[in-house]
Amino acid sequence: MLSLIRGTLLVWVAACAVPPKKYTPVEYERAAAHYDATADTIATNCWKARHPKVAVNAPNPCQNEEDIERLNANRAAANQQRAQAAQLREMQANGDPLPVQKPEWMP
Repeated sequence: MLSLIRGTLLVWVAACAVPPKKYTPVEYERAAAHYDATADTIATNCWKARHPKVAVNAPNPCQNEEDIERLNANRAAANQQRAQAAQLREMQANGDPLPVQKPEWMP
């Protein structure tokens, strides 16, 4: 019982000692680049699969509904990440503090 209490206290002390992580626009830009790269890979694979059947100026490289959804979801996520980065840059320009993120392991 004593070891359980000691372990719990150790976790709480460690939680108080870890400084919170601040979100930065750079992190959001990296995430947007990752989503864009994923979407580009999906589009490239679609073009490769359809290349004998598709004109170069076709609006959407993917025919499969699942591929279209994945492509659109990744493009939307990239746009959302860029919007978050722009919002944080605006906060920094106004002198507002950046939001704080708790460590994942903290309740």
